Amino acid sequence: MQKIAFAFAVVTAMSAMAEETLLQNTSFDEFDEKGKPVGWIVSGNFRIAKGAGHNGSDGLVWESDKPCGKLHVARQRLEGVNPGDILEYQALVKKDGFKTAANQGSVFSIEMRDETNKWILALYATMKKTQPDGEWTLIESSGQVPEGTKNPVVVIYVSGDSDGKVSWDNIVVRKFKRGDPVAFVCTSVYRNTAAEGMADFHASIHMPNDAKGKAISAAFIWTDADGRKVRTPATRLTDREAAVDLDVSRFTMGRQTIVFELLADGKALGAASIDFTRVAALPRRRVWIDSYRRCIVDGKPFFPLGMYWNPNEKQMAAYTNGPFNCVIHYEMMTSNRLDFCQKAGLMSFSAIDHKLWNVAATAQMPEANVAKAKLETAIAAIKGHPALLGWYLGDEYDVRKAKNVTALNRFIAERDPDHPTYLVQDRVYDLDAFAVAADVIGLDPYPVPKLPVRRITEFMRDGRKAVFDTLPHWSVPQSFAWLWYNADLTQVNGRFPTLAELRSINWQHIALGANGLMPFAYHCFFYPLNRQDWRPLWAVTVESYREVARMIPVLLSIDRAPSAKPDSDSLVCRTWIKDGDLYVLACNIDDKPLYAAIDLSGGEWRMVGPEVGSPATMDGLSKIRLYLDPIGVSFLRLAPAAR
Repeated sequence: MQKIAFAFAVVTAMSAMAEETLLQNTSFDEFDEKGKPVGWIVSGNFRIAKGAGHNGSDGLVWESDKPCGKLHVARQRLEGVNPGDILEYQALVKKDGFKTAANQGSVFSIEMRDETNKWILALYATMKKTQPDGEWTLIESSGQVPEGTKNPVVVIYVSGDSDGKVSWDNIVVRKFKRGDPVAFVCTSVYRNTAAEGMADFHASIHMPNDAKGKAISAAFIWTDADGRKVRTPATRLTDREAAVDLDVSRFTMGRQTIVFELLADGKALGAASIDFTRVAALPRRRVWIDSYRRCIVDGKPFFPLGMYWNPNEKQMAAYTNGPFNCVIHYEMMTSNRLDFCQKAGLMSFSAIDHKLWNVAATAQMPEANVAKAKLETAIAAIKGHPALLGWYLGDEYDVRKAKNVTALNRFIAERDPDHPTYLVQDRVYDLDAFAVAADVIGLDPYPVPKLPVRRITEFMRDGRKAVFDTLPHWSVPQSFAWLWYNADLTQVNGRFPTLAELRSINWQHIALGANGLMPFAYHCFFYPLNRQDWRPLWAVTVESYREVARMIPVLLSIDRAPSAKPDSDSLVCRTWIKDGDLYVLACNIDDKPLYAAIDLSGGEWRMVGPEVGSPATMDGLSKIRLYLDPIGVSFLRLAPAAR
């Protein structure tokens, strides 16, 4: 019954999308006068076969009784696609005895090329090799069309080391629709609860085309301490955001609903709301995020520094001899697993059982209620454990899963107010949809070696902007080699980062506001495809993170520090004050040497020296001059000139 219901749901969803698809002949049942499929160009062993599609319709088939020796493809050019468009794409695929030595099975991709037909990038939805034979399975994803794209092409391909049979049907590509003009309201306050201070309120807006030329206005409506309704116009209003800063001391005590309204020519265009609570004193929480975006554990500031790994006895010694204070799992933890981490001196994140959650969120009652009860029991079993640091919601979701992840976040927060939730994403163009999906966000750009390491700075800037700069960031730096995911060890474009690259990646994340680092990944060092000696690479990794660990007392300082203004766009900086001394982090994000100066906004200072990286000198009492190697880093300590 479940398979039949699934197939019906797929057909219904695909049929609803069909009229909006950007492709021709998505079901492979249209032919020209020569018998060729309309819109498609097929090569190699691809063919259109009668009755080979879903429910006995025509379908696209690839079949071979031996490895085919070269890439076989079916392709079609996409029309009406522009840079900046977000595409969602999906297909039904079935395999029968299909085998390949590659990591993935047959692949559905959208290749982006420029006006000279030069390849830019590709978006993928891939059939897994573990997919059961003989069953139609829906594969899907989404992605953005990059700048410079002129010739996007849908390509279904099979690699040359494949044999067996694979069938495709109901290929759909359409532009993702952002939804209502006002998506949600979010705040800069942890769990929307505050006793005092300023709170930033942001509304996520997707301004409709028909609003152009109209007088747009926006306001936040809230209740003051005297019980009166107050309408405060947005102080910042763009096509994607409305925002205002409000003094919490003016709010009524207790919980209230704050409403945002967007108007066009005085008429309602959209609205959203958020619950906000003013309290006399913040509730006691075991782990939480303070107003400085620091993680607080048992009342003390904590800088999460840990790696992805499912701890085991065999690999524990090397890990705990490093500088790490926590670990992050892909699995739902149990008390005995947390006991194991605690004994090793580590705090741990716990993932959630997503299979259970999907049943709880989508199934009919009573099945959904049973799944919810099981999740509640699993959460209750470990939420009081002293080694639990927080809940890991997952990573790299496409934008269509934003509402599901947001609901999961709310589900956990309601059942465990004592631990934050953490979500990691690998793209920023649709990150705004996840601004209310977690308490902490992580970004995981992995540039080495295909992209310059300055990609970290660009990614962090775009990511902070996407979530309206309301969330703390526990970034996910690259600490693995891409070749560990490929059978070909000679792949030049898959090497492990150098020490200089690791250092630059880590400190760029911090210079751009990271409040913790969760590098990916310790378990990768032990992948079967890693035929290198992992120990020298691990030693370099540990060295790069020991630098960070040594500076944690500075990174957690909240004393007000003067700002640092570099005279070069190639230099990114961040400052702290600790015990009266000024610390200046400076990162050269370019792959060429840099001579630069940094102007300090206040105070008179003398150079003490570098804590990490290159030295520098003072030019007077408020200007730093320094030379940095390509992608070089300098973390400087300065003392008051009068001391």
